[in-house]
Amino acid sequence: MPRRLRPHFGAGLLLVAMLSVLPVEHASAAPAIPQAPTLVSITGLPIVNAKMRITWTLVPDATDYVVWTSPNPGTGPYQPLYRAFGIVSVIDIIDMPLRNPWYFTITAENSSGVSPRSNEIASAFPYGAPMF
Repeated sequence: MPRRLRPHFGAGLLLVAMLSVLPVEHASAAPAIPQAPTLVSITGLPIVNAKMRITWTLVPDATDYVVWTSPNPGTGPYQPLYRAFGIVSVIDIIDMPLRNPWYFTITAENSSGVSPRSNEIASAFPYGAPMF
C-alpha cells in the first residue's frame, strides 16, 4: 500500500513570509519592447546565384531581428524570411527566386515583445535587371 504524505504547511508559510520581505530593488525589470528598426538598404551581390544583402539599424534592447517579405506593397501578407540573433545589422540571403518585386520589412524582438514593422523597401531582382 502506498504511503500517504502529509503536507507540512508551516514550512510553506515561512517561505512565503521570507519572500515577502525581499527588497524591491532586487527584482529585475523586464526590458522595454524594442522600437522599430530602419531598413537601410537591400542590394544584390555581384555574380552570385540570387543573393541579396539586407542592412538595417540596430535597436537598443533588441535580442533578435526578423526579416519579413511580401509580394504586396504596404499591406502584406508578410512571411518571415530570416531570423538574425544578437547584435546583427547585415545579413546575406541566398537563393532568392527571381521575381518582380520583393517587398521587405523587419521587426526587432526581445523577451518583452515585438517591435512595430520597419519601413518597407522593394527590390525587383537580386541584381537589378536580370542578365541574359
